[in-house]
Amino acid sequence: MKRVHIIFNPLSGRGRLSHDIEDLILGLVRQGKIVSLFETDAPGEAIQEAQERAEKQDVDLLISYGGDGTLREVINGLMKAPQSLPVCPFGGGTANDFSSYLEIPREVNDFLNAIPHFSLHCLDLGESMGKYFINVIAAGTLATIAHRTEPNLKNLLGPVAYYLEGIREVITENLFGTIRIECDQFEYLGEYLVFFLSNSSSIGGFFHMAPYADTQDGLLEGLLIKKAPLPALVEIATGIQEGKHIESPYVSYFQSERVRFWTEDELDMDGEFFLQNTPAEGIEVRARQKLIPFYY
Repeated sequence: MKRVHIIFNPLSGRGRLSHDIEDLILGLVRQGKIVSLFETDAPGEAIQEAQERAEKQDVDLLISYGGDGTLREVINGLMKAPQSLPVCPFGGGTANDFSSYLEIPREVNDFLNAIPHFSLHCLDLGESMGKYFINVIAAGTLATIAHRTEPNLKNLLGPVAYYLEGIREVITENLFGTIRIECDQFEYLGEYLVFFLSNSSSIGGFFHMAPYADTQDGLLEGLLIKKAPLPALVEIATGIQEGKHIESPYVSYFQSERVRFWTEDELDMDGEFFLQNTPAEGIEVRARQKLIPFYY
């Protein structure tokens, strides 16, 4: 991995990363790497840059330096090219769910110490409507609140307190949605709080949200939290840290290669807005097995 190209989103994590990029580049150069840098200015630029580098095959490794949204753009760019490139996510965003799942260090010095020991692993992706995601598609009012909320509020309250506040808002304003889900392993039609289809176990800053996730099994993790009374929802929220929430009778957890669902609620993909609602025919989400080489 001699030629390293960094795709850097300077706005990720509310712009906290700019002072670290020089340290990252200098550290890689000291390790004997030939380093190049591309800074994104607008949405979609990481897609174009990753596609161009993969088409030209003029680098050995892409480092996606930003959050889950930046990584998703890099992956979508690679999927447009006839030949892929290895990707190493270096989490600089708010949640950094996927790089946290891969246990990639978040501090520059720790990352530089770890990277000589990394190796290649081909991992799954999720796909829906021609777009690829690396971590999660989410639907429901709680998911909408999550990606519209200031990151500093999440950090101030802490993950559990933040989600308890979100649950309180949903209940007091009667914001439960309706969803229909169909796959070979599970069917549901009714009211719900939030629905996830995930590739990894880490969602919204909770490492055990989808506790049986495996990014090389060709399956999506389905997690549905149904409408429930407040005490049950509080119990679910406080059990997420240890993965005990799936024991609740108000939670359904399943694994499937392909899922179709319908809802009038907003959807997000890897923490960013995806669709205002599903079309009349619903949307199909499927797992695509071992498509992208990751370096970690």
